[in-house]
Amino acid sequence: MKEGQNQKPKLTLKRRAWLKAYFRTFNATEAARLAGYRCKKPEGFESIGSQNYRKLLPLIQQWISEVGLTPEKIKLRILKGMDAKETQRIKVKGAVKKEDLPEGRRVITTTGVVTQGKDGEVFGDGDTVIEWEEEALGIQQRYVDMGCKVLSLYESELIGRIEKLEKAILDRKGGL
Repeated sequence: MKEGQNQKPKLTLKRRAWLKAYFRTFNATEAARLAGYRCKKPEGFESIGSQNYRKLLPLIQQWISEVGLTPEKIKLRILKGMDAKETQRIKVKGAVKKEDLPEGRRVITTTGVVTQGKDGEVFGDGDTVIEWEEEALGIQQRYVDMGCKVLSLYESELIGRIEKLEKAILDRKGGL
């Protein structure tokens, strides 16, 4: 007997493992790999993941409802995730004056002996650690993708934000 749309899907051990992996990753293809499915080609994992997602969508939606993840709450979490920042640090040789740094960057520590010349120039024989925060574009994009996949919410407003993130990531990679 085939599984119908009005029936509860049969929950085999593999599908339970897939569901567990899916709730960790919210990626159907990766969940198929983690659940232990065997495929000769990578496309096989995509196919299995897609089939399981379609068959188990009622269970996924039931879980989402039970834990209280409404579309509104997910949208709020996505929007919060869109502001994700990450701290960057760099170590440079010698001493650096705070006023010589670009806006938003700060000196965390300087090691060794630091001396200041008569002209105000700073010299050091150690290292200086400089810190700043920047947009965590990769994290932001994953946050949006995950939230959209959970509820199949690829609405035009979110697609636009994803496209902007992808462009920013490509621009950043091109500028390195």
